[in-house]
Amino acid sequence: MEVGNAPRIETRLKRKKMKQTTLSLIALSLMALPASAQKRGQVVDAKGQPVAYANVVALNPQDSAVVAATLTHDDGQWKFADSLKTIQLLRVSAVGYEPLYYKSTVPMERLMLTLKSLDAHQLGEANVVAKRPVSKLENGALVTSVENTVLSKVGTAEDLLQQVPGLMKSTDKDGGIEVVGRGKPLIYINGRLMRDESELKQLRSNEIKNVEVINTPGAQYDASVNAVVRIRTTRRKGEGIGVNFSNDYYQGQFASEDARLKLSMRKNAFDFNVQGGYDYNHGYWNSGSDQTVQTPEGLWSMPFYDKNSWKMHRADGVAEFNFTPSEKHSTGVRYSLKKTFPNDADATVQSHIRKNCEDFDKLTN
Repeated sequence: MEVGNAPRIETRLKRKKMKQTTLSLIALSLMALPASAQKRGQVVDAKGQPVAYANVVALNPQDSAVVAATLTHDDGQWKFADSLKTIQLLRVSAVGYEPLYYKSTVPMERLMLTLKSLDAHQLGEANVVAKRPVSKLENGALVTSVENTVLSKVGTAEDLLQQVPGLMKSTDKDGGIEVVGRGKPLIYINGRLMRDESELKQLRSNEIKNVEVINTPGAQYDASVNAVVRIRTTRRKGEGIGVNFSNDYYQGQFASEDARLKLSMRKNAFDFNVQGGYDYNHGYWNSGSDQTVQTPEGLWSMPFYDKNSWKMHRADGVAEFNFTPSEKHSTGVRYSLKKTFPNDADATVQSHIRKNCEDFDKLTN
């Protein structure tokens, strides 16, 4: 009897072991799903057509800090690295579309995100007539046309670069522009290295022909260079004297503004430009925290408050002479200066320490 039952007992043990193995594989698959969820998808427009070269940025839901960023391909597909944790907040933007914020706590294997076109909007009774910029890959660079497109109407070159596919406003405290997934780039204007970011405020978007974004710079650049942006301006047409004045006004806790005046004179292939600007920045921010500690002596509460405000005054000027004999050839000289005036700053740090809900000490710096 015992010898006859041995094969049956062995068979049941094998089946039980196979069942446990199958359940373990299913459990591992379910555990692995959130790790790869929401890391890839497709961006389309209202008609279901793919949107190429859209910026897809993963943000931290708590402080909106950038976690990861990428671009969509020609078919609208995008994908983040597998090592990235589950994503809960996405920001998708593309020229000619309304920015889209997607937030979800339910993991999805593949996201289908639809952007709403801005072409359907009108400004009062007037239609905005301008074609969308065309972005395409040329010799390893993403080239975006600006001339005669909606991008030529956004304002300064600084405003323009924030809208160009593959570029976004830097989240660093110093600000500036950075390439999606690559950090801050070197910026060239007509082949000349930009050494002062204020040049982006001096250059108008309607003076730019196209923008090239290079994610993998070649051997002609230093190994420490992560990305390069090349701005090419349009060839100025017409002759005579021109005057341009602009004033940007910002209102937050306090008012700030940036005023600029530009004078230009052009004759045949020669042009001469003089411009100056004044930047006034009045900023304010505060922060606070509270720490509670239980000790043998009692309950200690230590709140912390930090208030800061500042006023910055800066002026700059530029004089340049250019000779442009043809569309592909130009030369010139440029002289610029900058003056930073004495700034006012005020910082106050306060801490009101309590023991067992009673005042113990007050600190003010």
